[in-house]
Amino acid sequence: MDNVGLAYSYSALVEFLFKQLKKRNINYTVEHDLKDYLSCEILFNKSRTKVWLGQPHLLKKLRTLFADKISHLTNYATHGTPGQTISRPKKGDPVLDEDLATSYRSGVGMLLYLLKHSCIDLGNPVRELTKV
Repeated sequence: MDNVGLAYSYSALVEFLFKQLKKRNINYTVEHDLKDYLSCEILFNKSRTKVWLGQPHLLKKLRTLFADKISHLTNYATHGTPGQTISRPKKGDPVLDEDLATSYRSGVGMLLYLLKHSCIDLGNPVRELTKV
């Protein structure tokens, strides 16, 4: 690209992108009314200048599956729990049975998917949960 550093209008950038895709024989479809992509709900404002990405169905599923396991925990204003760390059990410490371990891994997997697509602010707490 020889025009690096120059400012382009949105329509010029879109046109350039489509030309590059066509040049490389890449098939694509243009969706003008996209509402869902990779399980992310997409909402535009009326002028289509702002977009909201979210996964409310995944949050609801997490709440349904794990509500009884977390309902007794204290709520904090931050995503992390101050003063708390997660560590591997030492020899002789109680460990989760296989069903609970599978449930834990499933929950962390859902959080990772949520983190990747719409809730990047969960990065540090989810990273801590994956260490176990």
